[in-house]
Amino acid sequence: MPGRDNHDNDPYNECGFFRLDEKDSGNPASAWYLEHFHGFLRECGSLLSDNIGLDNTEAIILGGSFALGEGTISFESGNPIFLSDIDLLVVLNSREKLLESLALRKELGEACEGLIPEATFLGRVDVGIVHVDELGSFSPSPGVFVLKNHGHILYGKEMILDMLPSFNTGDIEVSEGLLLLENRMASLLSCWPENNPEGEDEIYGFFYNIARVYTDILTGILIVSKEYVSGYQKRWISIDEKCDSIPCRNLITKAMVRKTRKWSVFKINPSLDILEVQDCEFREMYLECAEDILEVWGKCAAALDKDARVPLTWKGLQPVAVFRSDRHGIIDWMRSWKPIAARIGRVNMVRTAAFLGRALFSSTPAGIVRAASLHLLAVLARNGTGNLDVSPPGGFPYSGGDWNDGAESCHRWWSRIVFGR
Repeated sequence: MPGRDNHDNDPYNECGFFRLDEKDSGNPASAWYLEHFHGFLRECGSLLSDNIGLDNTEAIILGGSFALGEGTISFESGNPIFLSDIDLLVVLNSREKLLESLALRKELGEACEGLIPEATFLGRVDVGIVHVDELGSFSPSPGVFVLKNHGHILYGKEMILDMLPSFNTGDIEVSEGLLLLENRMASLLSCWPENNPEGEDEIYGFFYNIARVYTDILTGILIVSKEYVSGYQKRWISIDEKCDSIPCRNLITKAMVRKTRKWSVFKINPSLDILEVQDCEFREMYLECAEDILEVWGKCAAALDKDARVPLTWKGLQPVAVFRSDRHGIIDWMRSWKPIAARIGRVNMVRTAAFLGRALFSSTPAGIVRAASLHLLAVLARNGTGNLDVSPPGGFPYSGGDWNDGAESCHRWWSRIVFGR
């Protein structure tokens, strides 16, 4: 596969971590990966460039965990099960084609997944689409750092990576750690085990989502501590070394460090033997996970604002939404709210605006959904899944019903806004 290879040559160690892209790594998926995955990526690149147009496409880049050689594929049921997302970034040179292609992100991702009909995608092929002029203005974040330093070019020229900003990991702002945790909470809303998971796909999907929470807890804490490093193994080693020193010891306990190690190992090597999950109480595990991420969010938020609180009431969302506002210009702000208004209607949009007040103007819909996800997890941990006492007056991002209804609606909005699905 063309593109720079920035992987470290440490395929395995005693902690149970291994690399997906190294022979004899201890990973049962490695043989399949080395034989098939690069060809699959080339097909994805061809499919995307053909559908969007070669003349409009500057580059297609692989980022995320698969660029690091740490993506997760399970074979315990026979055929490949992709647990990790495959993150592809399509860089275009046409504003007109950009707007047209953004509306097709879902279809393009699903078409890529269809290239391996025998595979199950519990993760997804996530197709991000940007204009080439936007690359230089990307804010420092873990995703951009991985893309810049470990990205693989599937189509286009290698020099496209030079257009991304260069920065040290200490330049990543604390707010990026909070954003990461809030996005994980929004994803976690879809995983509440109303009934115990059945079958290997459901069980692996549930545990993998729990693992994502703990690996993001680890990442968020390192961002807030200005100690971020890329790679699951490196992050766990880093937190293990620093958990007794300030500021890490104010953000994470040794018990939490042990949890992050266990789940980091499972995330890369998804074996039920690692977890020892016989007679597992799925709801108890979920609630423990929710309480852990809420606790860490509170500690990380206090690093930005000592008065920050987890919102236990719907009214409590207003200061959170303002506190954790997105960066945006007026045009981007208007563009972000336009599809929300179209979907919920003018009357409900007015109700939403009246309730949110200044939070409406300081945050995008994604920020409001993240704040609502934080609120819903806090309500679940405190009150369970009964009826919600109060719901947003305009129905965004959820309206009435019990906790499950609110969580489903909130997660659906988040998925639509973030992934176009």
